[in-house]
Amino acid sequence: MDGNKRICGIKKSSIFRKNNLVETQFADLGRSEDGDYIRRLAYCKIEGPRRPGLIYVPGYFARMNIAKANILEEFCAMHGHPFVKYDSEGVGQSKMPDSAQLSFKKWYEDACYVMEHLTDGPQMIISSSNGAWMATLLAVNYPERVHSLLLIGSAVNQCLDDDVFENIVSSLDEEDTSSRWENTIQLMEAIGHDDVRIYLKKRGNHRMLDDEDLHLQIRTVEELLENYPVPEGPAGTSRL
Repeated sequence: MDGNKRICGIKKSSIFRKNNLVETQFADLGRSEDGDYIRRLAYCKIEGPRRPGLIYVPGYFARMNIAKANILEEFCAMHGHPFVKYDSEGVGQSKMPDSAQLSFKKWYEDACYVMEHLTDGPQMIISSSNGAWMATLLAVNYPERVHSLLLIGSAVNQCLDDDVFENIVSSLDEEDTSSRWENTIQLMEAIGHDDVRIYLKKRGNHRMLDDEDLHLQIRTVEELLENYPVPEGPAGTSRL
């Protein structure tokens, strides 16, 4: 990889780094349902004066230092927008003593904690894979807080049923149909807003980590910021 090459003005070596720009912090989410341990959430937060803030909701077992999150971290640091990324429980630094405790429900609770306790004002939510499902639920349950959604390789026909989670875990080597583009069309039709856009890439893959994919990600963020500016002063309202 040519580390000096840039994507939207950001060095590739900074995008594909394994470290974070700021120190990792930890939030206590309370005791587990059986009371055996304290649930902890690892996150990185960049402060900034501009609005909206940006949140990256991770995909399936993805850590917060992946390229799609890192390029947003770099973008926000450059342009003054607050930014939060995190490891879902049981992933990366958000360690869990018993992996049998993992569930989509807990991962959604992680996302809700970030929205309620680590951010304020309107938020643009960027997400990938099944993180897109979490982001969609955030838009439904926090309509006054969600500025916009950017869903990448979205897997949107999953639910918070733990049986579904176990089935996915047990069939990782099988073909995953949850991120088919036809499902994204159905999601577009279900969203109650006129400005919903889909970008389809015929030769793409689910991870969306090629240079042109990351370029499109940042250009779309810029487009959302330009089309739906948040006034200075009190928190703005949702655009969804």
